[in-house]
Parts: sequence; structure tokens; C-alpha cells
Amino acid sequence: MSPALIAQMTMPQQSTGVVGPHRRAPLARRLRVSATRRAIPKARAAAAKVLADWGLAELIFDACLVLDELLANVVVHCPATRTATVALVYDATGLRIAVSDVSHVEPR
Repeated sequence: MSPALIAQMTMPQQSTGVVGPHRRAPLARRLRVSATRRAIPKARAAAAKVLADWGLAELIFDACLVLDELLANVVVHCPATRTATVALVYDATGLRIAVSDVSHVEPR
């Protein structure tokens, strides 16, 4: 059983150059979070720490806003889901934020 992708969003690099420190390889982190309203602030804090550790503090506000919306979608549209996985990937194209769950129901 593969997780259903709820949504993802890519925050592109600015045209003036690379956002954050220059990296040779992509950065990626997966976070398992509880799929409840109470867990959303904890997930935002965990994602903010990851971005700060990567030297991408300038993306924290926008990334947390997007993450908040994606996780709220899981809570509202997949109430039986107990956990969700947040994937943060930073590469040459920008920052990608994806949220998935193990629901058998396809996103609408």
C-alpha cells in the first residue's frame, strides 16, 4: 500500500540566485506527524527547525503557512487518518513541501 499524496507545493528559487547556502546535493527530511488539529503547530515548529538548520530561515514563514494548509486538508478530508508524513525537499528547483497519508481514498 503506497501513501496517497494529499498535496505538494514547490517554492521556486529566486531568479537572483540560490536561496540559502549553496548546496551540492539536495536536502530532504521526512517528518511523521499526528493528523490532528492539535499537532499542526508542532509540525510547523519541526519544519521551521529543519529549515533553520538548513540555513533557509527566510523561507520559514511561507513554508509554515503552506504546511498549515496541507495538514489542515488531511485533518478535514481524511478524518480516519491517524498519521501523516511531511516531506521537505530542497534542491536546485526550490523547496518542495508534500504531505501524504495512508488513506485508501484518493484526493478530490
